[in-house]
Amino acid sequence: TLLAEGHSWQWQLEDVAEAFVERIFVVIGGSRSGTIRRGPTDILFAFGQQFVLNREQTKKFLDREGGLQGRMAVLQELIFSDLVLVADVRVLARQRSSLSVAAPPSQQLDTDV
Repeated sequence: TLLAEGHSWQWQLEDVAEAFVERIFVVIGGSRSGTIRRGPTDILFAFGQQFVLNREQTKKFLDREGGLQGRMAVLQELIFSDLVLVADVRVLARQRSSLSVAAPPSQQLDTDV
């Protein structure tokens, strides 16, 4: 790593000029908490939103025998589950960064007096 080699990297945010919200959407059935482990999930894109389904919900949703009523039951189940509001934001900012490289030991000055 850079630190292990004696180098240092610094980054500083100088100014935020503007921020633009480019898109807002909802991920229904998703959770940012990470505390609920549901196993494998599938993502369904519908009505401009994203729905996160567990495998059992996916099977029910794709089951032709369940028809429209089966699909609506899955969507109703998702509506009452967790959801995440997502905003894609573009930020125009001024920043400054620097990488300081340590001199090899043969080129370092002896500071012992």
